Amino acid sequence: MDSKTESLIPGGVYHIYNRANGREKLFLNDDNYTFFLKRYYKYLGRFLDTFCYCLMPNHFHFLIRVKEIEELDLKDLTGLTCAVEINLSGLKDDNENPLFAKQKKKRKKK
Repeated sequence: MDSKTESLIPGGVYHIYNRANGREKLFLNDDNYTFFLKRYYKYLGRFLDTFCYCLMPNHFHFLIRVKEIEELDLKDLTGLTCAVEINLSGLKDDNENPLFAKQKKKRKKK
């Protein structure tokens, strides 16, 4: 299965990464890093175990595990649908250019 279209599977461990569109800077100052992490944990924190991450000026990496269904409340599953809809690739810079490269990338770890 193509890693760009593969669904995240409960219990799976993944290396998730993406870069800014056109290799521009994604994080311009410390506040940008903080904002990104707050949003990450707000929308995805209850669905994922985050083992480590690295945020660099033009890209990021996360090593995550998708929580098992049994670890979630049923109300969390509704929230997951909303979180998926809030796609970071929809963010735009001041010139209305996409902020992220078109495809997010992930690799399942064995």
